Amino acid sequence: MKRTLTIVGSLILSFLFVMIIGKYLFIGNTPLVNPQFIAGLANAPQIIASLPSRIFNTSNQPTSPTGQTASSTTPESSVFSKTFNKIAPGVYARTEGQAVYYTQNESEVPMSELTLTTNCGSTIKVKYPTNNPPVKQMLDAMKQACH
Repeated sequence: MKRTLTIVGSLILSFLFVMIIGKYLFIGNTPLVNPQFIAGLANAPQIIASLPSRIFNTSNQPTSPTGQTASSTTPESSVFSKTFNKIAPGVYARTEGQAVYYTQNESEVPMSELTLTTNCGSTIKVKYPTNNPPVKQMLDAMKQACH
C-alpha cells in the first residue's frame, strides 16, 4: 500500500511540475526550448548565493541580483555607451546583469533580391538576408496573393 501511494504521489507531483514549468520551458506549446529559461537556470547558483547579502543588506542602495550595488545610471541610459559583441553579420549583443541588449545594423547584413510574378500578373520584389532565403511555401503563397 505504501509503495502504491508513493508511486501515485510521485506521478501527481511530476504532472504538477510539468504543468507549472512547461509553460516557461517551452515556447508557445511547441517542443522548442526557451533559451531565456535555460539562461535563468545557468544564473541560478549566482542568484541563490547572493540572497543572504540582499536580505541582510543594511544600506538603502538597491542591489543587482549578483549582489553588487546598482549604479545611479539605468542600464537603458548606458546601453549605447558600452561595447557589444558581434553575434552574426550585423547583429551585436551584450549583457548587463540579467538584462540582455542587442542591436541590429541592417547595412552590414548581405541582402539578396528575388523577383516574383504573381498569378494575377503583378511583379513583387522580395529582399532577404543572403544566408536565410525564404521558404518555398512562403514564395508559393506570395505568388497566389492578388492585390
